[in-house]
Amino acid sequence: LAHLLCRLYDVEGGHPGPAPPGGAGSGANEAKCTPVATPGASSGSSITIVAPVHPSSMCSRPVTPSGGSITIGGRPIEQFGRRWLRRHIGIVLQEPYLYSHTIRENIASLDPGIPLEDVREAARIADIDSSIEEFEKGYDTMVGERGVTLSGGQKQRIAIARAIVKRPPILVFDDSLSAVDTQTDARIRSSLKERVKGTTTLLIAYRVTSLSLCDRILVLQDGRVAETGTHDELMALGGIYRKTYEMQESDAGMP
Repeated sequence: LAHLLCRLYDVEGGHPGPAPPGGAGSGANEAKCTPVATPGASSGSSITIVAPVHPSSMCSRPVTPSGGSITIGGRPIEQFGRRWLRRHIGIVLQEPYLYSHTIRENIASLDPGIPLEDVREAARIADIDSSIEEFEKGYDTMVGERGVTLSGGQKQRIAIARAIVKRPPILVFDDSLSAVDTQTDARIRSSLKERVKGTTTLLIAYRVTSLSLCDRILVLQDGRVAETGTHDELMALGGIYRKTYEMQESDAGMP
């Protein structure tokens, strides 16, 4: 399972209603043992990424594509049961759901028998271990329904720990660092770099600095792949990616 190859061929789909379907790719888009990023321009195209065709929804199959196909290891995704997919695909959403249990139970929710040291290792990679230790009860701290006692950034980092603790062969990060500052973002990405080796990793983000180390970046506009390449290649291209990068850098430098 460590070397599964995921391919998306002209995938289309959408929610019921008048909105036109968007595409997750043009031709065959694939990821194998590398992070693949999909940023969206700020002019409204982000809607086409997270609503009509949501990669995490397509991969775990709560949404079935209306066109094109998705394969895993060369097999159509329809041949995999949803239960299997959900156990082998780690997904971190922008607004993660936490259960009204302890932090340890939330991180180990897929396998309550996971040793505490493995839970802590995942938490360290997600840059949340030290914050958890500051709580009076540490990993035995109750988080409340939907993690109401935690900040947005803490919830996202606990969700990252939950996704990686079982070392799934496929990982999907859906704008999952949007609630943390840029320094924390950089630390988590650095720690994840080793952990995700040998996995298919899809990173969806609108903070372009989060994407710069990815081996391949797909830039979506109006639901279609508008640009593709590495960070350096897209910067040299001078298109949507570079304009978004420069705009975000300018905003970050404002007092």
